Amino acid sequence: MKFPTKAEVVAAGLVFPLVDTVIVALRLLTKIRLFEKMALRTKRFTVDDYLIVFSLVSRRAHETTDSTNLPDYIQILTYGLSALTVADGAAKLSVLFFYRQIFGGRPFNILSWTMIALTVSWMLTAFFLNLFQCGSHLSAQRSPNNAIKDRYCIDGFKITIPMTVLDVLLDLIILIMPLYWVSSASWTWSGVHNR
Repeated sequence: MKFPTKAEVVAAGLVFPLVDTVIVALRLLTKIRLFEKMALRTKRFTVDDYLIVFSLVSRRAHETTDSTNLPDYIQILTYGLSALTVADGAAKLSVLFFYRQIFGGRPFNILSWTMIALTVSWMLTAFFLNLFQCGSHLSAQRSPNNAIKDRYCIDGFKITIPMTVLDVLLDLIILIMPLYWVSSASWTWSGVHNR
């Protein structure tokens, strides 16, 4: 297995945030253009828009925060998986609320609210497991001394692996969720549900 070079890591660190930002900006600009084109009386962004912007901003804040001079509890919040699970969870919720604007019906409502509840549960569980992985010894999590980490902290892999598996499963379910409704729909403009 070949590890990426420093240049490849730097390139990915520059390209992916730029692509994320451009995609979210295009999404919001498209919505604004639709407001103007359709001459809608109520020009408003919806929950999915706010969630994706929150996800983008929190991810960028996580990437740019120098937490070395901050108190321990702030370092833990801005460092590691705690902040990333909130950003990832907000992105998942954004997609689910976007689906709710397109698809309707009792079965879809039950499925979408179930997925929203599972996503929020995953997000909160991952956040707090990472935040309190060392119990009340918050400074131990960032300690360079492995003996301190071994004494106070749960092994990070015991948290990360199950939460990552659940993360991937949620992503897969969210991606395949609308397939039945897309395949069985006869698409007309009047068939799109407004919520």
